[in-house]
Amino acid sequence: MSEEEDVFGKVQNYSLRSYDFPILMKRLRQDSKRGLIELKPEDIEWFEVYEFALQQLDLKKGTASSDTHPGDWRNTASDFSKVKMLVDEMEEKGVIKDVNWNVGSLAIFTIPDESLYRRHICCLISTHLGSLYGNQ
Repeated sequence: MSEEEDVFGKVQNYSLRSYDFPILMKRLRQDSKRGLIELKPEDIEWFEVYEFALQQLDLKKGTASSDTHPGDWRNTASDFSKVKMLVDEMEEKGVIKDVNWNVGSLAIFTIPDESLYRRHICCLISTHLGSLYGNQ
């Protein structure tokens, strides 16, 4: 099984990590070039937001790369409104708590249950992949 195939399995079994995103995006771009999916800029923006979300979990677990900083979405996501939507939705559902916005560039929050948080993000990714691939 190739890395590109395995990355979809990681989404399904809730083991996807932020460092898997380059492989995921490579797979999506390849499938787009092959005409299997229509990958729009908005889709890429959402996957950037999902990557940011998983980076925050990696930070909590101490497994994030050295260039990842708490709450700083600017180096990962390009659309603040999507980051805000995701954070608001997770706060409303109780997936995160103690949300603070700092100078418009930091989204600081507490992750009370790491497995619930990872499952939630992976479910969002899975749903997005399903919409791209037509739930094949």
